[in-house]
Formats: sequence, C-alpha cells, structure tokens
Amino acid sequence: MRYFLLFFVLLFSARAICQVEIPNLPDNNLLDYTNSIPPDLMSSRSVVFIDFPDIKGNVALRGDWKGFGRKVHEEFKRIGIDAVAYYHLSDFYSGVDATIGFMKLVKTRNIENLIFISQANNALGTEIEIIIVPNQAPDRLLIPNQKAYRLQGTELRTLTQKLGRDIYRANLVNKNFLIIDQPEFFTDTDVVKGRRYETFSRDLNVGKLAVPLFSKYTFPTGMDSSDLKADKVRIIQDYNAAIDRLNYKLGLIMENYPYKYELVDYSVGEDHLYRREFSYVLMYLHAPGRNIRELLNYEIDYTETDYITLKTIMDEVTTLEQISVNAPVYKYYMKQLVNKEIYMGTQWDADLTWEGALLNHINNFKQALEDENN
Repeated sequence: MRYFLLFFVLLFSARAICQVEIPNLPDNNLLDYTNSIPPDLMSSRSVVFIDFPDIKGNVALRGDWKGFGRKVHEEFKRIGIDAVAYYHLSDFYSGVDATIGFMKLVKTRNIENLIFISQANNALGTEIEIIIVPNQAPDRLLIPNQKAYRLQGTELRTLTQKLGRDIYRANLVNKNFLIIDQPEFFTDTDVVKGRRYETFSRDLNVGKLAVPLFSKYTFPTGMDSSDLKADKVRIIQDYNAAIDRLNYKLGLIMENYPYKYELVDYSVGEDHLYRREFSYVLMYLHAPGRNIRELLNYEIDYTETDYITLKTIMDEVTTLEQISVNAPVYKYYMKQLVNKEIYMGTQWDADLTWEGALLNHINNFKQALEDENN
C-alpha cells in the first residue's frame, strides 16, 4: 500500500510543478487597424494563417481547421485572392526549429500579403476575425504599429462579402487568374538537418547543455517602447511578465537534470553557444502528436489513433499514458550544435503540458543512464 501511495504522490508532484501556460504572442494587439486594404491584394500572392479552436474534452483535440480553411479558400477564390499556402498559426509557432523552417517559406516565395483568420466559440456563438497586412518584416510576421485591415463578425460569408465590397470601393483590379482550386496546407518543414536518433546521446556529460529561455517580446531593429502608445506598451509588459514566470518554472524543473546545463538566450545563435562550450541545445515542439512525429521524421502509422507516452516517475517506476494523435502535445529533443544531430530519447515522452514533457524527458534520460550502468 505504501508503494502505491508513494507512486501517486510522485505522479501528482510531477504534474503539480505547476502548469504555467505559454502565452500567445501579442502581435495582433500591436497593429494599427484601418479600413485600407493592401493595394496589391488582388495582384499578388498571399499566405493564410488560421487560428481555429480546439475541440474541448478531457483532452483537447485539434479542431477541423483544414475544413474551415477549405471554406475560406472557396470564398477567397470567388473574390480573387490568391492564397497560395495555409498554416495553422499554432503550427507556425510550434517551436524554434519549426518556425525558422516555416518562416523561410513565407519570406522566400514572393508573398506580398499575410492574412490571419481566427474563429472563436463563446457563450454568444461564433466570432470570426480577418486581418490582412503587408508582408514587410524580414524575420517576423508582424510589426508594431503596422497598418492592417480588419473585419469582425459571426459568419464567414458575410465577412467575405464585406471584403469584396471594400475591394470594389478601393478600385483594386483583379489580376489573380491562376488561383489553385484546392488550398495547400503546410504542417511539415525541415526541422531535422542532421542524423536523427531515437535515443539519448552518450556524451551529454561532456560540455554543457544549453537550455533556451522562453523568449520575451523584442522590438524590430530601430524600434522601442517609445514608438508605442501606453496601452500597447502595457500589453508587451504583461506578456514579458508571463514569460518571466515561465522561465522561473523552467529553472525549477531543470534542477532535475543530472549534468551541466545553463539557461541561455537562444537568439545569440548556435555558433555563439558552441563557442561558449555548449555541446547540445534542448529544443521542443508543440503541435498534435502526429504532426510532431512528421516534423521529427518518425515512421508514421496513419491507422494509429493514440500514442503511448512513457513517464518515469522514480527509479524503475513508470506509468503509461494514452494520448490521441490529434491532441496538441509538447515534445522535447536535444540537438548537437556542430553536426545538428537530433536525439529524441529512447521512448515517446510527449505530454499535454510543457512541464510534463520536460520532466518526462529528463526522468527518462536518468532512467536510461541507470539502465546503462547496471
């Protein structure tokens, strides 16, 4: 009986290290909304980012964003908007390596405009928002104070009809004559740039592990808080305060790691980290489990409905958790800084929270070390 009590106490403690949610970027709240449509919307290519609600339940599941995207594409095709790529906004920001890959596609395909479409469900019904902005920044999607066109309402068709009327009033001539019939959805990019191993590296005790801090909001080059109104400055301050809380929790969890590590600013670049004698960097992805397995080049069995996560709670005490392939989860992995080799760990250890996933990864690594030494 004492064994089972200890087991459940430790399991509860692992979850209760506290679940601090990663906040959404504040970018949309920093725009300057106007009634002006980008003048080249009807003569250039656009990319669409969809923010669609998860299906709530005991475990949240990714909602049918592609079905929504198909409806959006039909409306845009009818109007004459050439939407060449569709992303789930959460997938685009699913992790540093993934964002770099996705951003490269957006910034190198002659994309002139970015369209953000969100649907939210509340007690009053459905709310839909459409935001259209020029694709101006070289290394980010949105710039503070950037001029943006916005529509808000409850029905997609009503909003696109309003968009069509505004395009007509702006005298924008349609020159988009080669719009694809079906939307192209992007969920995969080049995350794995070296060899990949479904194990832990054997030389993590050499050098230090770089653990990237959660990133605070930073201004584009040439801008600072003096360029914003007070309400927008407060939005950034609140966001950065939330990031401080995340990093405090990150520091607590990393105390469980058995070798040398350091919390670092990842934006300095991997070459700089290597020169500081770091050998590996700890990375994560946040997306539905199946998407993560695609990003990390796992073999995919598309008949599977669930993945089994292995949790090592203490020495030789483990538990298994069944999580839907469509549930957004976090998965940690380690990357070698020189040859870019990826080490995923010996077991699938993704979890519903970043805290749980990080604990799983560390504890499973410690268990692998013990098994190797026995």
